[in-house]
Amino acid sequence: MPTHATGSCLVVAGAATADGANVQQNACSGTCSRWRVQPLADGSVRLVARHSGRALDLAGCALPDGTNVQQWSWLDNICQRFHLMPV
Repeated sequence: MPTHATGSCLVVAGAATADGANVQQNACSGTCSRWRVQPLADGSVRLVARHSGRALDLAGCALPDGTNVQQWSWLDNICQRFHLMPV
């Protein structure tokens, strides 16, 4: 959950389990708002949805503001690797 909005989490919309299901900021409730952080060999992490086992993913590997965030099967690509930094 973000420090600026402690009541909000990344949530898979509608608790969907399919590839491409939207991820949004919403209330922290149910397993669709729980993510496992898995360290990877290159120093990045993947975030895996507890309820579906799918990875957090940037749609189309795009980087501009407004890019859709979704869940997708693990493809082991740059679109699914994240670096967590202290703030």
